[in-house]
Amino acid sequence: MHKRRSVRIAIAGNPNVGKSTIFNLLTGHNSSVGNWPGVTVNREIKSLQYKEFAMEFHDLPGIYSIAHQYNASIDEKETLDILTNEEFDLILNIVDASVMERSLYLTLQLIETGAPVILLCNMIDEATNSGVNLKLDYIADELNVTVVPFNAINAQSGNISALLEIVYSTIHSYDHQVRHLGIYPESIQNYMQHGAQNGVKYSRSILELCEASISDSSILNDIKAEYGEDVDILIASSRYEFIHEIATNAVEIIKQKVNDCNSVLDNVLMHKFFALPIFLSIMYCIFWLTLVFGSTMQTKTNEYVTYGCSAAVANIFSLFFSDWARFMLIADGLIAGTSILISFIPIISMLYICLAVLEASGYMARIAFICNKVMMRLNLPGKSIIPLIIGFGCNVPAISAVKILPLKKHRIIVALMVPFSSCSARLSVYTIFGSAFFMESSYNIVFALYLIGILVGMMTGYVLNKLIPGSAQSYFIIELPRYRIPKLRTIAIKVYDNVRSFVSGAGPLIISSFFIIHILSLISIDGRYVEDANHSVLAKIAQFSSPVFEPLGVKKENWPAVIGIISGILAKEIVIANIDASYRGLCLHNAACGSDGYDLKQALNYYFGNKIAAFAYILFILLYFPCISTFSAIWTEIGAVWAVSSVALSCCVGYCISALFYCVAISMVALT
Repeated sequence: MHKRRSVRIAIAGNPNVGKSTIFNLLTGHNSSVGNWPGVTVNREIKSLQYKEFAMEFHDLPGIYSIAHQYNASIDEKETLDILTNEEFDLILNIVDASVMERSLYLTLQLIETGAPVILLCNMIDEATNSGVNLKLDYIADELNVTVVPFNAINAQSGNISALLEIVYSTIHSYDHQVRHLGIYPESIQNYMQHGAQNGVKYSRSILELCEASISDSSILNDIKAEYGEDVDILIASSRYEFIHEIATNAVEIIKQKVNDCNSVLDNVLMHKFFALPIFLSIMYCIFWLTLVFGSTMQTKTNEYVTYGCSAAVANIFSLFFSDWARFMLIADGLIAGTSILISFIPIISMLYICLAVLEASGYMARIAFICNKVMMRLNLPGKSIIPLIIGFGCNVPAISAVKILPLKKHRIIVALMVPFSSCSARLSVYTIFGSAFFMESSYNIVFALYLIGILVGMMTGYVLNKLIPGSAQSYFIIELPRYRIPKLRTIAIKVYDNVRSFVSGAGPLIISSFFIIHILSLISIDGRYVEDANHSVLAKIAQFSSPVFEPLGVKKENWPAVIGIISGILAKEIVIANIDASYRGLCLHNAACGSDGYDLKQALNYYFGNKIAAFAYILFILLYFPCISTFSAIWTEIGAVWAVSSVALSCCVGYCISALFYCVAISMVALT
């Protein structure tokens, strides 16, 4: 009987080589994955039991080198600190088999940490298909590590079990003897050996030499005098010479494709003049699909759930209660709230499907490259666009993604720009208003709103760059992954996780808030039932605040719109739910809200009165306070002061732009 032992395993490698995919395969976890760099910005930890080992896997953000860099981003610094300061029983080094030579620089540094290393050559099938043949046995002999060919995308359970067995046997058979490859000049080797005798890792000794942080500076001077080069240059040169020798002997190019699919696609999608128009066209198509398909499914879902459930519950109540109509008033709050939640799912799902396809195909990384010139005009690096694009799905992970930016000033600016990226929750508001007021052109309105959000975000970034002190110098390096046909399973898992997160996170809030608003619209201040919602508790609260929003076109009698704005502070998902609940109470005896019964779209048309007021309202929904969750994320990432500043900024910008639009539009209509 073997004694149970806990072991720590680091999964490390360059960005976008499949680390998180392999982490998920080994642990059964569902960490976010994507065919673009910067997906993992925090360490993920997951454990599993294999034989007598309790294996704790650490999925680390991607890094190119174990070296303290001035322009390293937060996620890169986190990986650097983990690998240099923490002990691991094994390092699973993931490399892209098609670009082996570039990946080996980090591999050499990982070997120098003293932990056993397994070199996992991922995407081996792509390397083979592109005409690259790897002599894995030669690489294993030269590096003195275990080398494993792997294909994470099409991995079977047998491959995963075999990999776990290799991990187990490597740890089990490790003799804890300190090894080095002997690739450095003799003076550097001697310094490393001296450090090892005193318990200092080779990797730590190398870092000390490269960063000139050793106490005896004469060692550095002696080495420079002997070899005529600075120590850091000598070390880097030695590594690259060794890597080049391995690549020369181990990498065989069987066939060279002149115009492969990647080159053809890049020639079109990244064309000097057409790249940006193509990107905007793709985004337009996404919104068109989302609105056309999502709205159709939303209408059908709403009809079946609301009317079907209401009829069924009414029949049940009529059997048990004589005053069943009074009970139905309460039950309708729960039924309608649930219906609103379910009706959002088709729209949210379609948007997430489109975004997942962009990520998995490899186009997301190219968007950052395409937008680099635009972002540079704002004195921001090109990859600043990545958090802004993630914000189209949800602002909260977008705020977390600012960690990929190296400079604090840039992180602050982009975090304050993200709330202007219209998230999927706000899309539900646009959809209802679009179908109520703009009919067939609703997707044009939605696309315009997204463009306005981007434009306002860009202008905000430009102004903040002028106002916030600090260095604005940065570099832009991004790896463009190969285009890949998105796997149905990968898309399905990503969409399922996002939709499940939406339902579990926003669902209880939508249903409970809808029910509370519904009840408040039925009772007066003294707790009595009222037939006219204008005399309800809800109306009194909203009417008190409504004068503030009159410059936006929200009239006093349209107080449910104010309820939507106030509730949107909690979450934009509940804006429509609470407007709907308020209008239901207001329209019980108003035929203008629907001749055949209550209809939300007719209620919106009746109380807003015109398209200008409706657009000014959704414009404000786009730009003002994002939600409590985003506020908390900004607080966590860049501090309380900037979080409060973000609230003030978004509310002021949203109010001013919406009021200005309404004033100008009404004036123009009056003149005509």
